[in-house]
Amino acid sequence: MMQNKVPQTDKCNFTKPNNFIPERWTREGCPIHEGNHKPEHVRAFGGGARFCPGKNLAMTELICSISAICKNFNFKLTVSPDEVEEVFAFTMYPKNLFIKLTAISNPLVKE
Repeated sequence: MMQNKVPQTDKCNFTKPNNFIPERWTREGCPIHEGNHKPEHVRAFGGGARFCPGKNLAMTELICSISAICKNFNFKLTVSPDEVEEVFAFTMYPKNLFIKLTAISNPLVKE
């Protein structure tokens, strides 16, 4: 099992590694890039000879799924962010992450 989270949350590799800062993955020039920023340390799909062959399919499915959710729903975290915890098992997953989805009405779609 790979310990991907260790280098991804190391202050030597990323400025404010435990903060949610989506801008860190945008183009150069973002203020977060002025500090430590080593995206090569993110290995969600492995690397080298053991690189996951399903990465492209997974990324495409992820983009399609998130786009569909964002297009059709408003969502709101129903617990305090401090109450959400990471659970480390074979994979990492959130504990106590509850989100309320509210459908966005679409005048073009008849119910």
